[in-house]
Amino acid sequence: MSVVLNRIPNFEFVDTNNVTHNIHDLLKDKVILLNLFYAKCIKKCIPIGKNLCKVNKIIGKEKLDKYNIRMISITFDPINDSTDDVNNYRKIVGADDCDNWLFLRGNPDEIYNFRRAIGMYEPDDLIDSFKQNHSGNFVLMNEKINKIKMGGGLENCLNIVNKCFGFVLPYAYSYKGGTIFNEIDYSRFSIEEKRSFFDNIITISPSHTVSNLPPDMMEIYKEECDIQSKEGYQFKPDYCDSKGNKIEFKSFSDIEKMKKSMLNLIGESSCCSSDNNNIESSCCSSDTPKIESSCCSSDTPKIESSCCSSDTPKKCNNVNCMCENCDCGESCNCGKYC
Repeated sequence: MSVVLNRIPNFEFVDTNNVTHNIHDLLKDKVILLNLFYAKCIKKCIPIGKNLCKVNKIIGKEKLDKYNIRMISITFDPINDSTDDVNNYRKIVGADDCDNWLFLRGNPDEIYNFRRAIGMYEPDDLIDSFKQNHSGNFVLMNEKINKIKMGGGLENCLNIVNKCFGFVLPYAYSYKGGTIFNEIDYSRFSIEEKRSFFDNIITISPSHTVSNLPPDMMEIYKEECDIQSKEGYQFKPDYCDSKGNKIEFKSFSDIEKMKKSMLNLIGESSCCSSDNNNIESSCCSSDTPKIESSCCSSDTPKIESSCCSSDTPKKCNNVNCMCENCDCGESCNCGKYC
């Protein structure tokens, strides 16, 4: 067994036609482009799906078959993403018109372990657990030569195509994937489609991708460069705080700001109604939206109950309490005295 297959447990997944596949059979002797998605994620997963749809169409069925290239998309959340949801996502991103592309569901725990096996996870479990912070990356792999690499799902689609060809033998250990890339017949596409291939143009490689474009595509590239530079276009990965606002990390220490936001978000979602901020859990008072207490942060609904007392330190044993200054029992998430 190859090193790549050896590191990945042979989990089973089910496609949108309810056909069961084990992952080793899907990966064996193939060049794989794999990503994970949330079927109802509008801001990130749908744009990524549409971008990968362009990748699939640019490569085309003939080369997908010839070079054994397969695309696989797996839902992060099979509990909330039903087969109908996944099928709907597939249609929205345009995959019904694509070839060699499977959309899969599986066991949640196995998907969690699978992500870790291929490196698609945040080392911090708290950050990893929040949907709005999923990376949007894809993985390229060729188990036959034990090669695996990660890229961004919103990279320029032509760049992703070129990277795929870089995993095809005999070009897998060089930068000669462009030998296949420059054989693409762009006459199949309308001028509008050709222009759309230069979305996220800042992520395209001038040396490895642009240099292999035919003259007509090179002209479109130059035109799009002018247009997008005037618009001040730039692409950055985004993370969100508890209110959905983007956080830009300038240093590693900013991760602490992320953790703080995550804790606030958990506190809001587990204790308070999203409609009127009334407290709903046993950790919180049911009739008062905001009650001052030393165990609660200043920017979330304040808590005062049997869980937390404002004047007497006592242990919190309630799993719903998210007090920041508690030294709690095993059933609480906080670990502090109120």
